[in-house]
Amino acid sequence: MSTNSPAKPATPLRCTRCGDEDGPFTTGGLCENCETETASALRGASENVA
Repeated sequence: MSTNSPAKPATPLRCTRCGDEDGPFTTGGLCENCETETASALRGASENVA
């Protein structure tokens, strides 16, 4: 039986939004700073719709 497995990395190597390579990263591919900014923007947009 082979011990080689084509496992994917659990997290990305850089942020998909700003390119930060230091991390830590969310499972969505964003660094924690961009994740926080995105969440804040989405909350603000939903508050303005009502």
